[in-house]
Amino acid sequence: DIISSPQVYKHQLFTSSGSFTVPAGVHRILVTLQGGGGSGGSGGASDASQSSFDFAIGGGGGGAGEIMWRVPLRVTPGASYSLTVGAGAGSRSGIFVSGDTYGTGIAGGQGGTSFFNGIIVARGGYGGSAGGYSSSSATSVAGGDGGGDNGGIATINGAVQGSIEGFNCGGTSGAAGSNLSGEYTGKPPYALSNLTGAVGTVSASGRAYPGGVGGGSMLGRGGDAGSGKSGGTWGTNGGNGAYGSGGGGGGGVDTNNAGSVYSGASGAGGNGFVLLEWL
Repeated sequence: DIISSPQVYKHQLFTSSGSFTVPAGVHRILVTLQGGGGSGGSGGASDASQSSFDFAIGGGGGGAGEIMWRVPLRVTPGASYSLTVGAGAGSRSGIFVSGDTYGTGIAGGQGGTSFFNGIIVARGGYGGSAGGYSSSSATSVAGGDGGGDNGGIATINGAVQGSIEGFNCGGTSGAAGSNLSGEYTGKPPYALSNLTGAVGTVSASGRAYPGGVGGGSMLGRGGDAGSGKSGGTWGTNGGNGAYGSGGGGGGGVDTNNAGSVYSGASGAGGNGFVLLEWL
């Protein structure tokens, strides 16, 4: 019996925008790209002396960018094709509160769109909701949706192809910031996005809750959730995402009559990428 050797693909990974020149003799490539990750929302702040609003809620985690996975494309040897890598959304600052007061954080932003030659598109993940304050320990704020959630639309060779089975995958959603431990809630599309950040913890006072973890991407871990904090000067920040994953939500902070404090800032989303393969 003749045993055939497995095909070994050459590849080039782009983490910034640029162009790709097709090698001699190559007429077909596989294109994988992911949009930039959304940033988490920054945490909210409260003060225990405010009996109506004495629970601080962390910001939601950012969603991962949409994935277009191994899309086959005919190319011309020696031709140059442009590509754009979607930027991750920037982090959101924690909010400043002073004395017996409370406040709402800042919602996360959406990541940028990645393109290959303007015809294959992967959208960025959405930002997590802003943290806040509440009279109830059961309150939570939403994590960001993944880019292209529910399938999305792929544009290939100028024709709208719709949601292509096995190719177009919505990015993983970020987890909610809540009074729980920020458990990961996103669904990995086609088992590609399962790298999640670390969950946060509730503050010692039991009144400041963590942010949500960022949605994981194909190549990168979602941002860690910022933990809730009681007193001090600064809340706990969420971690940054990597390779199209979402940033973690900032932790909530209970001022605990400590004077002026900042809630936890959120993590930034990771920049997307473009991966090209050929034989």
